[in-house]
Amino acid sequence: MMALGLVGTFVQMAGQSAQYDAQANAAMYQAQVAKNNEKIAKMNASTTVLAGFDEQYKKGLETRALIGTQKAAQAANNIDVTSGSAKSVRDSTYILGRMDEMTIMQNATRKADQYMAQAMNYAAEAGLYEYQAETAETAKQFAMMSTLIGGATSFADKWKSWQTVGGTGVF
Repeated sequence: MMALGLVGTFVQMAGQSAQYDAQANAAMYQAQVAKNNEKIAKMNASTTVLAGFDEQYKKGLETRALIGTQKAAQAANNIDVTSGSAKSVRDSTYILGRMDEMTIMQNATRKADQYMAQAMNYAAEAGLYEYQAETAETAKQFAMMSTLIGGATSFADKWKSWQTVGGTGVF
């Protein structure tokens, strides 16, 4: 009977080991997922900035084309294109175009900042999962030691009782 108690202790320890290993493995998996998400968020930030540069460049081309069209129309109507309201219209078009370009870049930068904040959150999450995995390993060692001590104590008590009654019969 005492031998079964010892076997039970070791089976319980094996079960605890498997349970805590599974927890540690799950936490490490989640940490890797978070690290992958961090990389994706950083790539999204870079892509957003590059797309902003492209859109800003295209807006600049559109503005310059519009200014050229305005100047050609003014000249075609015999308007002095070097001064006065004709030049002011083109100057205003240029200023508004530049403002649009800055707004495009500001929006892209703001969105990239959001992706970078998301990346930092994923990095922190990965660290938390890694710590959880380490903690599961430590908890496993304590649980197994506790089970071993409990089993050994129980065995010692039973052994002492068995010896007290004469030590005969089923072990």
